Amino acid sequence: MAIAGIALLALPGGATAKCLSPNDAVAGTLRKVTIRHPENSQLITNWHIVPSEPVCVTIGDVTWKNQLDIQIDFAKSVDLAKMDEQLGMPIGFKGKIVGFRDARDTADIIVTDAKPYGELDDAGELKR
Repeated sequence: MAIAGIALLALPGGATAKCLSPNDAVAGTLRKVTIRHPENSQLITNWHIVPSEPVCVTIGDVTWKNQLDIQIDFAKSVDLAKMDEQLGMPIGFKGKIVGFRDARDTADIIVTDAKPYGELDDAGELKR
């Protein structure tokens, strides 16, 4: 993941048929990512999903292509202990997809107010 490379991944343009929109669900393998904050060296741990294939996300007039790692910011109602049990497992989430916000983010794309969502097929993809 190259947060510094956000300018290379964020390309102006309209959505293509395969790009996700801000309200779409996402699916992948659940994991945790820990980094040091670049300004104060504080440890930051965030939840992520890794899609089985790179995804494209269009937010407004900006498209992020080839996203391999998506940060998940859970809704307050989500039981984090249950999410711990799902680590390493395929899971889907739905919330509001936004772009990189600040140095506490550990991915270029974030699903905010995320809740577990939908049934997954044998490949770990959302059944649509």
